[in-house]
Amino acid sequence: MAKKATMMDVARLAQVSVSTVSHVINKTAPISEATAERVRAAIEQLHYSPNLLARSLRHEKSHLIGVAMTDITSEFYAGCIEGILEEARKQNYNILICGSMGHSEFLESSVQSLLDNQVDGFIFLGGSGDETAVKRIANANVPMVFADRHVSNFPSVEFDNEETYCRLVHALYESGYRRFMYLGESLDIQTNLLDRYNGYVRGLKECNMSNKMDMFRRTLFNRKMSQSYMMFDEILESFEEKKNKPDVIVTSNDMIAHGLISAATKKGICVPEELAVVGCDDVNFSACYSPTLTTIHQDAETFGKSVYKLLKRCINEEKIDQNTRVVLPQSIVVRESAVIRLEVLEKWGDKK
Repeated sequence: MAKKATMMDVARLAQVSVSTVSHVINKTAPISEATAERVRAAIEQLHYSPNLLARSLRHEKSHLIGVAMTDITSEFYAGCIEGILEEARKQNYNILICGSMGHSEFLESSVQSLLDNQVDGFIFLGGSGDETAVKRIANANVPMVFADRHVSNFPSVEFDNEETYCRLVHALYESGYRRFMYLGESLDIQTNLLDRYNGYVRGLKECNMSNKMDMFRRTLFNRKMSQSYMMFDEILESFEEKKNKPDVIVTSNDMIAHGLISAATKKGICVPEELAVVGCDDVNFSACYSPTLTTIHQDAETFGKSVYKLLKRCINEEKIDQNTRVVLPQSIVVRESAVIRLEVLEKWGDKK
């Protein structure tokens, strides 16, 4: 087996000092571009890989961040990861991702592996039921930030879900919709899902439509589109008279909305003429689907960048209130699946 290259080997090949190699790798001092390029070329030629654990012991930083996420299938969370990675690359940080898919024991094992690798911080992207893993990280005194959910005594980055859903209900009501229904995941999965439903309920109350609040159905967390498609017959049959059927269904995400639209189309129900549908997340194909989806837009990449920056402030031991909540705005995007009049959107849509 060939001997693993060392930093001294890199320095010798690049004709620089070992400290210069270290400065290029860790970006800890200004080095001329010509010298830095010689060092990078030597690193590539020798296939040199820095010993992260040794760097951790010397510099008290491993330049590793762990990201724990429950829903690895989510296009929105993939966009968040992209934003995190973009910021991490700028600062020579590496991201280690572990997905639990709702299995707490697997998450705890993954978190321990990341702790063993001396990660500088953790990001919890969505999720729930991870109290043991959170406690383990806290006991190790490793900084944590929660994204798309709120946990008491920990910093978080969230969207203004409750306010946005309340505005959405007002906009739909003032555009003529009267029979509302809500379809979403179980409310105890994540705090953002509860916020969305609470905003929906608050909007109904403010529009004096509180008698419609019982129109609520739940889908499975990891089968959003297929289950909403299969539930459509049940939804229709649950209303005995046609006049009692909803004229608009508000959902907790785009996948549920697309499942509903597909089922309605198969049954010959016109969207939005006979039934309007609204989603949330504004995933890429929502603008291409037929009919195109009226939804709530939230910028995943900007969100990911905000999460990373907040965690870095914690890692750098800046003075941060542990209950800090960075709240980002959302916007209502009107397309074909639900009609919202322009003057109503101007009143209840984006608030700059």
